[in-house]
Amino acid sequence: MEHPGAARLPRGGARQEHAPPGLDLEGEFPSVGRRTMSLSARSVHSRTGCDDPARYRRHHRPQARERRARRAAHQGAEAEEAEHANQTKDQFLATLSHELRTPLSSMLIHAQMLRLGEMDVVKLNRASDAIERSIKMQALLIDDCSTSRASRTASSR
Repeated sequence: MEHPGAARLPRGGARQEHAPPGLDLEGEFPSVGRRTMSLSARSVHSRTGCDDPARYRRHHRPQARERRARRAAHQGAEAEEAEHANQTKDQFLATLSHELRTPLSSMLIHAQMLRLGEMDVVKLNRASDAIERSIKMQALLIDDCSTSRASRTASSR
């Protein structure tokens, strides 16, 4: 956009001997006074190496569409795989939760019975055996989980 007081001057003269071809704009500017602006331009080549943008678009748009379609299909497959992994994880956690709670419930019930103290020797032995079995089941579950994790870690290396 030209300033109203600017005049177009061709390049040239002693002070601009080595300047590339361009345009000087000279004008009176209210805030700074009379100034000359030298503008020059050069040919810009696109990153594509193709000088005809229309030809480039005709040739590369279908390829870009194909890349986008492949990317969308790949992302869809990744989303399905992630959903399956989440469902598997949820199933595993639900099973693990159940397997952990069952022995805990047994231990809690038998511990409460022991606290009441109104049991004969046979019931006392049954309660202590049930607690012991439940503790061993918990230990096995924890060992299985840690062994599974260690084998997954080793196989991913």
